[in-house]
Amino acid sequence: VHPPEADDAPDDCVLFFGCSYTFGEGVGDTEAMPYVVGTLAQGRYRVRNFGFSGYGPHHMLAAIETGFVARAARCTPRFAVYQAHPH
Repeated sequence: VHPPEADDAPDDCVLFFGCSYTFGEGVGDTEAMPYVVGTLAQGRYRVRNFGFSGYGPHHMLAAIETGFVARAARCTPRFAVYQAHPH
């Protein structure tokens, strides 16, 4: 889930990748890091959360290489954040 976006929101976006930490497992939708970053950005960027429980860097790479991210994001990436559990 990402913060609400205005119809005239810029095309620039921040993409988040990672495991359940990024996805927001165990917290409310508005408490997940990507949602909070989107709120703090105050509409300067669209936010896309590609985190999922158990995902690692190989999942991120596959999603990018197959074009899934480009099709799903529908924005121009300016930043990408990868977050994962340290072990």
